[in-house]
Amino acid sequence: MVYNNMYPQSKSQMLADRTINGWRSASTPPLTKTTPRASLKKKQIELSGMISKANSSTDLLRLFVENEENVNEIHLSNLWNKLGRQRDASDQRHRQEIRRMIRRTVNLVDSYGSRALANIAHGATKARLGSEETGVLLEAIGRVTISRGLYDFKPQEISNMVWAF
Repeated sequence: MVYNNMYPQSKSQMLADRTINGWRSASTPPLTKTTPRASLKKKQIELSGMISKANSSTDLLRLFVENEENVNEIHLSNLWNKLGRQRDASDQRHRQEIRRMIRRTVNLVDSYGSRALANIAHGATKARLGSEETGVLLEAIGRVTISRGLYDFKPQEISNMVWAF
């Protein structure tokens, strides 16, 4: 790049020169620092995809255990919904992981939106885990729902809640 004191270049022209002169190709996005938050967001998106692709209770519960500290309401809603579709979710071999997932879900239940509450209640009930396990979870969901009211619930969410209880 040639600097001419009589005709100073603007910043945009200097950037164009850098791009043209090979500092960066036109198709390469600008270099940015990866923040921990951006990295976490990427991991959460990847986890959502893995949950959606999981085909068994064992796979779903393994994903939960491996990512327990990072699961959010969307993950838990998806996990419970998919567990409700598995025929073996209530097997004794899954009991320990199910209890961990219930504890995590109950600990975060106050922060969930209406859709997540409805999906979790519906999925947990369909999973036929037994009254002891499901009772703790549904009690927490019921408490939050009653304290907030049903104003934010859409018809499908209300239907899922009624079916679950």
